[in-house]
Amino acid sequence: CITYPVLVGTDGVQRMSKTTGNYIGVDEPPEQIYGKVMSIPDTLIMQYFELLTGVSEEELVTLGKQLDDGVNPMTLKKRLARDIVAQLYSEKEAGEAEKHFSQVVQNKEMPDEIPQVKITDELLKKIKARSIKENELVAGTREVGRPETEEWFVSVPLLLCEIKLAKSRSEANRLITQGAVSVDGKKIDIDADPDIVNYGVALKSGSIIKVGKRRFVKVINTDREK
Repeated sequence: CITYPVLVGTDGVQRMSKTTGNYIGVDEPPEQIYGKVMSIPDTLIMQYFELLTGVSEEELVTLGKQLDDGVNPMTLKKRLARDIVAQLYSEKEAGEAEKHFSQVVQNKEMPDEIPQVKITDELLKKIKARSIKENELVAGTREVGRPETEEWFVSVPLLLCEIKLAKSRSEANRLITQGAVSVDGKKIDIDADPDIVNYGVALKSGSIIKVGKRRFVKVINTDREK
């Protein structure tokens, strides 16, 4: 019978799979693939070069020697991430993904382009109603919007699910608990600000939500942009 090597996931422990969440999806955006490759343990660099790129046996030996000689693993990871993205997309998009990683993750700057997500007052009312039903927000304490400031208060976990930044309420709650969610540069901290639990967080059209190190969206309320 023919056997194939097991590809270890980005956690460096278990086999790569969607179930464990340690996978790199071939249809994910270039910058996300690049970032995931950069997050792998150093011990996986050579395995990923061997199984996921087209480098020759001779070059594999050279790369392995560079690691043994103490080269910064980050240098080889960047080469690896770029090669993988280029295979799935193009050299141009690989270069843009590398620039995005350097700008957003390493230098902690805003990306040049931030995807926009459009929402409406109707959606906000739907989220608020669901929040109240689940006893997450205090009914009637604050309105969905405050016209004088163009702000609205919304349940962050439910909003993350609606705009596809989290797959479920449990994932959204986990991200918030881990301190991985921020709005307009301010981290959502339920311990420091209990009002967030009772009332939700204040947003406005154009607010930027960041999840983790690499995912950004700009929320545009089409009813407030008229």
